[in-house]
Amino acid sequence: MRRFAIRGGLALTGTVMVAVMLSVMPGLTSAANAASGYGPIRNFGAAKCVDDPGFSHTSGTQMDIWGCNGGTNQQWRVFASRVVSNQFQEYEFQNQASGLCLDMKSGSSANGTPVIQWPCNTRDNAQWWSMGNPNSNYSPPWFVFLNDASSSWMVISSDSHANGAKLEGWRPSNLFSDTNHWWDPTGCACHT
Repeated sequence: MRRFAIRGGLALTGTVMVAVMLSVMPGLTSAANAASGYGPIRNFGAAKCVDDPGFSHTSGTQMDIWGCNGGTNQQWRVFASRVVSNQFQEYEFQNQASGLCLDMKSGSSANGTPVIQWPCNTRDNAQWWSMGNPNSNYSPPWFVFLNDASSSWMVISSDSHANGAKLEGWRPSNLFSDTNHWWDPTGCACHT
């Protein structure tokens, strides 16, 4: 069982942490309700959007951030959702330009593993948990994304704010205080 440390040095198992975080998270809509809408996934700290670089249609292309411009390479929707252990909602995000989904490369748990695009499927490494907002003082609510297969969080490489900074999986110790790890998926209609 994996353990995660959060603020104050409290260690929680992944299952307990998810239950605690989901208890403070606004309700999420079903994939059926959300599937019709594409929109951006924005990052709080960088004020940029998750981007399919160069409108790539290639499986394995590493995703990056770029200034939000409304291009279809920055538009995402909930492709699928599922409930795990009768309590946790997971989402798979599909890019409008490529038709491919966010994926943790090979489901690896190694820090620095690229967040790529891959054909949409129901394998765990393409499933993302949209986690509770780390600070309820902000509107819209901001979330942290946890990959099911790797138990790694989606972050921007080196906390860069530059256009083209790559997305990767990491287990940061400052997840809830570092706004570079906060994402707003409201544009892709995945919650109310």
